[in-house]
Amino acid sequence: MPTTIQGYEKIYRAHIAAVLGSRPVAAITTAEVARFRADLLAPHPCRSFVTRGKPNPQRQAAIRSGGKSAMDQRSPATVKHIVGTLKRILDTAVDDQAIPSNPVVAGRRRTTKPGSRAGQPFRHRPLTSSQVAALAAYISNVKGNPIYALVTVFAAYTGVRAAELQGLQVQDVMLSDMPGAAGAVRISRTAARRRVEPGSADPVGVRYTEIRRVYQPGSACSAVVGRRSARVLD
Repeated sequence: MPTTIQGYEKIYRAHIAAVLGSRPVAAITTAEVARFRADLLAPHPCRSFVTRGKPNPQRQAAIRSGGKSAMDQRSPATVKHIVGTLKRILDTAVDDQAIPSNPVVAGRRRTTKPGSRAGQPFRHRPLTSSQVAALAAYISNVKGNPIYALVTVFAAYTGVRAAELQGLQVQDVMLSDMPGAAGAVRISRTAARRRVEPGSADPVGVRYTEIRRVYQPGSACSAVVGRRSARVLD
């Protein structure tokens, strides 16, 4: 199962199911969503156990004694992620015509900041080849990191995502010795955003993406792959 879906399921079970899980989606109102968000932002008792990292004896002692430090509070970013998961669930209900609109976004105020771009559609502006080259040169020459300069060019001309790039291994990159022929990248795994054992990665659906002709035989990419020393690809 993809890591993203697993994350949504964990958020649903931990925060959403107990509050809204038994409610029909058509019965969930904007006011309920606002209360749900406010409750998430409010201070709450700390867990008596840890789910990540090492236990803090002082914190556990405070929890047992019931002191002020026994209360915890979620960050706005965490609450936004939880409410965002609820929004995605209700977006599906809108797509299935179970509800006319999503109560998570219904009645949301428009921004009134000067120079606001509210209401304007997103416009994709990919970098030109000259801009990619300039960015790579800056990273290599000014920042002194030629490996990340190679990563920048590689990502720009293959379209691989960050996690896919981190999950690549040398054998996934296939370069052609024929002049003018494009190579290919086999994408079969992503690097997980958590502590994992060396060499492990999350499986994804296998797909191939073409390497644009910026990578010619004898180029920097060919040399790096040939030496099997590009840590960023391993």
